[in-house]
Amino acid sequence: MKRLSPSGRVYSCYSCRSGHDVHFIQARLSWEDPDRAPVPGHIQEVYDDGTVVVEDAQGQVIRLWNHDPERLARLAGANDNQIGIQLGLLLLRTKSTDGGFYLFCVCPEDLRTPCWRRRIPGIPESGQSIGFPAHFEKLRAAQQDHGLRQMANDP
Repeated sequence: MKRLSPSGRVYSCYSCRSGHDVHFIQARLSWEDPDRAPVPGHIQEVYDDGTVVVEDAQGQVIRLWNHDPERLARLAGANDNQIGIQLGLLLLRTKSTDGGFYLFCVCPEDLRTPCWRRRIPGIPESGQSIGFPAHFEKLRAAQQDHGLRQMANDP
């Protein structure tokens, strides 16, 4: 079952496991914990299977995975593939057009898991827009407070 966000983006994954959607606690820690501050890096390659090859500022190449490689490639590509890497939180970030950041949850490429799909009661087959589940509402509120963007204002 597909679900549309207010921006029109289609969502079919409801997992906050590593490599899937960012959990609101993960997002909060990404800006609150100075010991986990992002280090600069850039994306070398994004593959259709979700494999993401990143290089940090020290030249270390890391192979990761994200369940939405098209979105990651598109949004990071708008920033010349410049990203912030927070491996302790399993996050990548890239600047958004409004001064905040888009967050992407990642995992080591060999630990990828399938997306969780479920039917939400009351969603018509047409896939018209619906409200977000409760944890997405918490994430959206946290993002608005701190200029981070995951889904609510995703182009």
